[in-house]
Amino acid sequence: MCYALDNEHEMARIVKQLVADEAVFVVVMDGEHWVETTLMSGGQTLSLKAGQAAHIVSWSGVQDRIVAATAKGTVISLRQSKKGEGQTARRTPKRLSS
Repeated sequence: MCYALDNEHEMARIVKQLVADEAVFVVVMDGEHWVETTLMSGGQTLSLKAGQAAHIVSWSGVQDRIVAATAKGTVISLRQSKKGEGQTARRTPKRLSS
């Protein structure tokens, strides 16, 4: 996943938010076609068009879920990970030996 940043200060701020689960990546798809990837934090509203789905990805995996817009534009949750599922694996990266 890629996200463009303006400088190192912005990168450090966003990494802190991601690791603390205060921000999540949101990948919007329209069927099998990618629409956009963005970052969202608490309090922001997700806007989807009918037929689009958003894959929400958090650092710990606790907030991971897929939501979709119905034909009427209502956003519904399709799948949500179980609390704590994947948390250890994502928070504790394996160290590579040289």
